Amino acid sequence: MDGLRRGGRNDIKRGGHTSSRSGWETIICCGQGRLRASPVVKALPSDACGRVLFTHTVSCPIKKSGATPSLTWSDSRPFTNSYPKQTKGGRMAYSALAVANAFIRRAQENKLPGLTPMKLQKLLFYVQSWYYKYRNQPLFDDVFTRWTYGPVIPSIYHEFKGYGASEIKAPGSTIVPRPTRENPFAYEVVVPEINWNDEEAVSFIDEAIRVYGPISGWQLSQMTHQPGTAWAISGPPDGGPISLQTMAENIHPGNA
Repeated sequence: MDGLRRGGRNDIKRGGHTSSRSGWETIICCGQGRLRASPVVKALPSDACGRVLFTHTVSCPIKKSGATPSLTWSDSRPFTNSYPKQTKGGRMAYSALAVANAFIRRAQENKLPGLTPMKLQKLLFYVQSWYYKYRNQPLFDDVFTRWTYGPVIPSIYHEFKGYGASEIKAPGSTIVPRPTRENPFAYEVVVPEINWNDEEAVSFIDEAIRVYGPISGWQLSQMTHQPGTAWAISGPPDGGPISLQTMAENIHPGNA
């Protein structure tokens, strides 16, 4: 796994900080590491097999060649087949770039078509919304803001904006200071990754790909614009934040 090294206790070392997978993780944010506890998660509504149930039908206008046809997307299957049980004490959020790189890896494995920067932003938005809805904690530690084309994480936008409307070809990276006595300005380029042994995180990411992956980035953007969605009810597209609670409660109007 590029950018991630494991120790004898299933530890993760990212950005020079080491942490155990027993409910804690060190996050690098603005050059500093920090720890945060996760809340206790309540039981989820499920069927007899323990599957979380979710059905929905989404209709939204898609502008194309001057016309405004309607995209009707429906999926009667559960949003996820079976979430792994959460470990005692919860877990720490990843960086947004680590989760973005997980989607990019799936695209490189030919499991996610047409992964443009716009589509990546919307996949991150939906996986974060569903994770917070079912787990009452974020999958990754960053804030979505209201932009003209829907919810956007500014740092992810700037990381991949060079691709424009083209597909993303390589994972994003970050620079981590690695000062030494000889060179106090030394640094390391790190490619953040999720822990691929984290079954819960991987299951949510893969489920988001199953449900939303066949839809284009432009269509996903239009879906986030529907009246009653988190983006629509949070205010004008002025760069203001969208709260996690608003995201979780307004994923698809009238269905989530």
